[in-house]
Amino acid sequence: MALAFAAALGPAAPLGAVELPVGAAVVEHVRALEAIDGATLRLADERTLRLANLVVPLPDLDRAGRRLEAAAERARQHLAAFAPGELGLLGAVPPVDRYRRVVAQAAIGGRWVQGEMVVAGLAQVGVDAATRQWVAPLLALEARARASRAGFWGDGTFRVLSASAPGRFDEGFAILEGRVEGLETRAGVTQLRFGTERTRALTVSVVAGQRAAFRAAGIEPPRLQGQALRVRGTLRWFGGPMIEVSVPEQIERVR
Repeated sequence: MALAFAAALGPAAPLGAVELPVGAAVVEHVRALEAIDGATLRLADERTLRLANLVVPLPDLDRAGRRLEAAAERARQHLAAFAPGELGLLGAVPPVDRYRRVVAQAAIGGRWVQGEMVVAGLAQVGVDAATRQWVAPLLALEARARASRAGFWGDGTFRVLSASAPGRFDEGFAILEGRVEGLETRAGVTQLRFGTERTRALTVSVVAGQRAAFRAAGIEPPRLQGQALRVRGTLRWFGGPMIEVSVPEQIERVR
């Protein structure tokens, strides 16, 4: 079910003030003991909770060669304000990832933990097929944080790269904007090219078998020629920078 905001969002306080989306239901109550990083909590029952849809700085080099320990610690401390504390896990029975972490949306006192991290500018929005119903309100919060230069959007830790010339980058999560300058569809796979120089410009590959989902979301990849887009996902190198898109919410039209 598509989720909508329960009410208009107020200005972000130290812990934000983001109410839960309509339809969000608690399926399990847990107790958080401590924040491991800006998106991970250790629970009292010895499990680890990974907050779904959050991409946060980790203590490593960024694309400009800067170390991110300070940013990673800032995000961790912001999340640590929720621990120790009682949390509600939202949605369906939470899955477990390959690292044996519980992956879920979380709430505390009627407030949305993911929403508060994003609106504070301390987390970006990641997208995957299992959690796409939460993405639209999170993207709205991210846009608000980006426009107001909140948190890491203000100091350059988070930024939107040029899709025509991403420059130096590490493989990993990225958000890029540009205009589709070339398009090709073969065997059901559509490739969107954001420049003529293959080794520099972004290529977005829309995986086969997802045409119906994209059409339902109002996106027709073969008809995106000339359109300005914002794309998010895992940036990899395949003869040039490439992102594979499997979920419609990874693509946003830029007005």
